[in-house]
Amino acid sequence: MCGIFGYAKRQNAQNDNQIERLKDVLTYLADESVIRGTDSTGISMIDSNSRRTFKATAPSSEVVADKSWKKNILNRVNRDSTIAIGHVRLATHGVVNSRNAHPFEIGDVIGA
Repeated sequence: MCGIFGYAKRQNAQNDNQIERLKDVLTYLADESVIRGTDSTGISMIDSNSRRTFKATAPSSEVVADKSWKKNILNRVNRDSTIAIGHVRLATHGVVNSRNAHPFEIGDVIGA
């Protein structure tokens, strides 16, 4: 089985305390999702100007414990960000690698 986590929010509708709480919630959701799959973890962050997808062939508990979680993910949670979609994978088909990790980007579509 796999797990999906994330948020969708309105742009510029949160104060600083709410943004910090959202970072905590996103970290908690990612960390707790490890029970749904340990083969890979991915997350796409979307704001008004960009979208970035990060993937690792590691359990989400290891991903959130790494210093790159704050740098690459939490620093993108701000008033401009609107969507985060994360996925943890338990491989049932295909090899364990970044290409098979979700979320997938196909053109302008991101999905898990």
